[in-house]
Amino acid sequence: MGMHEVDLTPSSDPYGGVVAHGQAADGMVRVTVSISGGADAVAFDPRVMRLPAPLLAKHVCHAMQAAHRELLKLIAGKARASANDLQRQIEQIHVDHINQMEYFRSVLDRIQSRVRD
Repeated sequence: MGMHEVDLTPSSDPYGGVVAHGQAADGMVRVTVSISGGADAVAFDPRVMRLPAPLLAKHVCHAMQAAHRELLKLIAGKARASANDLQRQIEQIHVDHINQMEYFRSVLDRIQSRVRD
C-alpha cells in the first residue's frame, strides 16, 4: 500500500534546505519539517486512516516532535560548523595582519637604513 502525502506549502525551502523527518505508528505516519516551512509535508499509510481521529492526531504529534528534535540537532550542528569556520577566518585574518605588519616594519627598517647612509 502506498503512502498518501500532503504538501503543506507549495514553495521550496529558501533557507539552505535544512530538512528533518520524523515518524510514528511504526512508520505509517511520516512528517517532514524545514526551517521556513517550505518543505513541510505529512504522509499517511492508508491503514492509519481507520484509526480514531484522536489517536491519529497523537501519532501526527509524535512524528512532528521527532522531526523537530532532528531539525534542532541539524541546526545546532550547522551553527557549530559556522562558528568554527568564523573562528578559522578570524585566526587567518590575525596571521595575515601579523605578516603585513612584519612586512611594513621591514620596509621601514630598510628606509631608515638608507636615510642613515
